[in-house]
Amino acid sequence: MQRSSVLGSMLSAMVLIGTVLTVSVSALRADERTATPLTGSHIQKSIAVVVVGAPASNLQARICRHIAEECDWATRQILLPPKLAQSPEYQAIMISKKLNPDDLGAVALLNIPNSDATFRSGVFSSAKVGLLDLGWLRVGPNGSRISEAVFRLRVRKESLRLVGLLLGLRDCPYPRCCMRLCDGYRELDKKGTDFCPPCQIVAERALGATGTRLRSSVAPSE
Repeated sequence: MQRSSVLGSMLSAMVLIGTVLTVSVSALRADERTATPLTGSHIQKSIAVVVVGAPASNLQARICRHIAEECDWATRQILLPPKLAQSPEYQAIMISKKLNPDDLGAVALLNIPNSDATFRSGVFSSAKVGLLDLGWLRVGPNGSRISEAVFRLRVRKESLRLVGLLLGLRDCPYPRCCMRLCDGYRELDKKGTDFCPPCQIVAERALGATGTRLRSSVAPSE
């Protein structure tokens, strides 16, 4: 009878030890899943998405997601006051001063009412800044207002085009590629929101030099 009690106690202890071990291993695996690498080789490159002028947080977040979907970069948001509404060159220089040393560059959305209508977009390579005026993207082919959905698509296309130009890509003749330089709104609305295969190859090489890569390798969206 006493021997049975001893055996029972030993079995209970073994079950308890097994349970503790199972919980410990499960916790260790959970820690492995949630752990953040601390070594310098795992630091992710980033690109800043800047809004100059009136806040546009929802649009800014959408552009951050779109860039992050295409390129293996972190994105961060910066809001700057409309007092930068001077020359594009001045804006680019002032925005560059807000960049971190490891930033690959910035895409700046100029959300300034009554801004210079002659400037649409441009890249200032020495400052690592691409500027995109949102005013002209809100207009339809005949000067009419367009839907918010069409406006957001236009901003996505032109923002990624600026990223491509910052990487050293050139204008693309393929009508569906985001790198297409459009003469009018109809061309702009027909082109896609990502890189065509040849531009993807060039972007891959440029990103490889920075230690990053493209996330997708699909044909440009319709």
